[in-house]
Amino acid sequence: MRKLTNLVAEFVRIRGRKKPNSHEFGYSVRIRGRKKPNSYEFGYIHHPTPWVWIVFLTGTFLIAGGCGGNDDQRLIPSEEKAQRILNTVLTAWQRDKLPDLVQESSPVIYLVDTQRQPDRKLTAFTVLGPTTGDAKRCFAVRLTLDNPREEVRARFVVLGLDPLWVMRYEDYEMISHWDCPPEKPSR
Repeated sequence: MRKLTNLVAEFVRIRGRKKPNSHEFGYSVRIRGRKKPNSYEFGYIHHPTPWVWIVFLTGTFLIAGGCGGNDDQRLIPSEEKAQRILNTVLTAWQRDKLPDLVQESSPVIYLVDTQRQPDRKLTAFTVLGPTTGDAKRCFAVRLTLDNPREEVRARFVVLGLDPLWVMRYEDYEMISHWDCPPEKPSR
């Protein structure tokens, strides 16, 4: 208990001064006549040396520098590549070669289209061009479906580099807003 009281008194004495001595601030503290440089033992007051502050601040700035803005541009394909990928997916759909995984070779292409019905064949399509939407690569497409014959205008979003994702715009909105598709009524 006496040791703790002396320690607190020494701490108050050192902190109470307006200008501490250079050997007490930033390097080490003399307690009862003994200098304890860089002492991490319990019971000794230690002020970090300047190099500790330099290392700490450098590390802090390096870590904080990695928390920069949202750099999602690297995940968005160019407009020409996105349109070419969309044509590949729609051609596969037209030829009835359309599971969810369209192309297994590099780059891998996935299709997400919950509105596509397996019994309806795509007879023709026309990519009308880029259109507005929450996504960077959003394209308007005219689809001609069979069984029954119908012409539909849809928007598709192309994301990623490898793998590439082609999604109907409604599915993209559902995913980006964490929504769930409406439940199908039980029969």
